[in-house]
Amino acid sequence: MYIFEEYLTRHSFDVAYARHTPNSSIFYRHDNQWKVMTIRWAEQGNHPGCYIFRYMEPVGHRYDKNGNDRSGITFRRNLDDAHIWWEEYENYLIEWAKKVSYTDIAHGIYEAKLAAWEICLYCFDALLIGYANNENFYNTINLELPVSRRLQALDRILGQIARDEHSRIRDTIVNFWEGEILGYIGNQSDWLVKLVERYGNQTR
Repeated sequence: MYIFEEYLTRHSFDVAYARHTPNSSIFYRHDNQWKVMTIRWAEQGNHPGCYIFRYMEPVGHRYDKNGNDRSGITFRRNLDDAHIWWEEYENYLIEWAKKVSYTDIAHGIYEAKLAAWEICLYCFDALLIGYANNENFYNTINLELPVSRRLQALDRILGQIARDEHSRIRDTIVNFWEGEILGYIGNQSDWLVKLVERYGNQTR
């Protein structure tokens, strides 16, 4: 925690601000689909560094008649990836936040985990075929259940998938979840959420 953040916390000031970050991410919904925006700080040698904004959307995998994955990718980078110099950073973030709806972001790590699971389902529709009759699987996407129960069901179904030696896509899903998605969840940043809460469109 930075010194100014300690001051704000101690005095109960709830302030939205653009924080310097080596690595941050946020899950947001656009065109009725969860996507991920990441920010990474890049040093530039003798010059001031820049922030690399990357916008990623999930790609549904395609399978041949034997169940083999033919697409080979899970996330597609959009063309509007941006390299933003430090002096433009705050304005760029605020303008981005204005385009996002308050209701279209994952608030906190638990909602981020559920958003990530929806991405996983979109990418691997074979999960629907293999586990659609599984109660835990169904409970992960049952919006009538509280978040805590959906998360419990998610942990159970992920465990089942990891132990399912007969699943042709087990390794692919586990590698995607553990090797890629968990990193985005771990970098989910509350300060980014607060920016959207402060500047984002709350009327959509």
